[in-house]
Amino acid sequence: MLTLKHLPISSFNENIVYLHKDCVAYKLEDIKFMTKVEVHGGPKPIYAFLNIVNDESLVTPNQLALNNEAFEQIKLPEGTNVSIALTPPPPSINSIKRKISGNILNSNEYATIVNDITERRYSNMDIASFLVSSGAFMTPPEVLALTEALVGEQTISWDNEGIVVDHHCLGGIPGNKTDIIITAIVSA
Repeated sequence: MLTLKHLPISSFNENIVYLHKDCVAYKLEDIKFMTKVEVHGGPKPIYAFLNIVNDESLVTPNQLALNNEAFEQIKLPEGTNVSIALTPPPPSINSIKRKISGNILNSNEYATIVNDITERRYSNMDIASFLVSSGAFMTPPEVLALTEALVGEQTISWDNEGIVVDHHCLGGIPGNKTDIIITAIVSA
């Protein structure tokens, strides 16, 4: 077990774990490359990238430090005992590889991908790869499956409204010239 510490470092929505190179709980020489780990100790594990630190003023050998995003997500106070485990690949990794290769995915695959993204099992770069491959080619059933995965179990009721209009796209730039034209047409 290691003692939890907060390092006030922001990483643009990436969870980062910092361990000292002489960590007392884990043999870091067994880890040959930067990897993702699970941090245990809270109600559910958080997923984060592992970074090794040489400076004891940042992290001591008996501490595990988290950046701002990870510390906010774990919802534990500093000084709490925590542990880590190497994270297996996300369940949807093969689906993302299939999409990058140009294959058509089914609704279960999209639901698993969205769940893994929500659980922060992917880096920003992984998510960008998925979005670029999806933006290159999606069938209408895939668009529906992704939309349903994003909505999940949420339902919206419009029973008290006379007219309900939605202008939505899966790409483009929000607030561009198309919005101005569509808004005028709908208003008229």
